Amino acid sequence: MKLGEKLKMLRDMHGLTMREVAERADVHFTYIGKIEHGAEATMEVLRRLCDIYGVEMSFLFNDPDNEMINGEWLKFIKEMEEQEMTPDDVRNYIQVVKTIRGLQ
Repeated sequence: MKLGEKLKMLRDMHGLTMREVAERADVHFTYIGKIEHGAEATMEVLRRLCDIYGVEMSFLFNDPDNEMINGEWLKFIKEMEEQEMTPDDVRNYIQVVKTIRGLQ
């Protein structure tokens, strides 16, 4: 996934418009659109966008062939956070499912 695609995915996940992101990042909203469509961005703007989306800069520059987290996983993580679930809660649910599967 290209950098612009990742940024659009993150913006969509957070339910933000280009204008809202632009206001928070202190840039013009058309600049956000250009970045999402492949234009280059300054490192400072990318840092601001990462802060807005709550991701590390490294996420934007991961090699797409080795990418471990895609949009579905990010949505899942957000859902878990909204449910106020901790990683331990998720691990416990996984263990319960494994146990149930073993009984069948």
